[in-house]
Amino acid sequence: MSLFVTFIIVIVAFIFISMVKIKIDVNFKESQDICLLLKILCFKFKLFPHAAKNKRTNKSSDKQKNTSQKSTEKDVKKKRGFFDILNIVKICLDPLPKSLKFLGKGIKIKNLNVSWCIATDDAFETALRYGRCCSYFYAVLGSLCATFSVKIGQIRIYPDFESENPHFFASLRFEVSIGRLFITTLGYLIIIIIKLSTKNKKERAK
Repeated sequence: MSLFVTFIIVIVAFIFISMVKIKIDVNFKESQDICLLLKILCFKFKLFPHAAKNKRTNKSSDKQKNTSQKSTEKDVKKKRGFFDILNIVKICLDPLPKSLKFLGKGIKIKNLNVSWCIATDDAFETALRYGRCCSYFYAVLGSLCATFSVKIGQIRIYPDFESENPHFFASLRFEVSIGRLFITTLGYLIIIIIKLSTKNKKERAK
């Protein structure tokens, strides 16, 4: 009875954990670096930019590490042929589109806000850039809406013929559940393992 209860508790805990959503906030300004912030429940992690760390390294040790790495890489390339590496890469890339498609259905893009001011020193050039930027931006937005679930906040793209100060700002939030991310990763690894095992069996049979 205790084993059954623990099994039920594990299943319920897994269901609750899989329902937890991972949120990534993206903020981008033309004058600043892109900022990535990961949120899981009440925890926040700054993914980018990282704090700069000063590390002192010896040139002699670096040279030794580089020579040892180059020698090991040459040995690995000698042991495994170029075509074998290409076959393994192909096996890993084949199931990737289906896995990404399954993952993409569960990804939500929320609070998509864009403010884009287009300005140059020439009014005709400003009008041309405005037309090009609108066509490129809405083409990208259409592909995003076809792949993910997108909730648009405020989008403002406009030309400024008076001033010569263009600016760009965009912010959005990616949201995906841990369960879908886990299932996608697990399914992708299982497909690769099966393909590699069948490849090894065929080579042994030869």
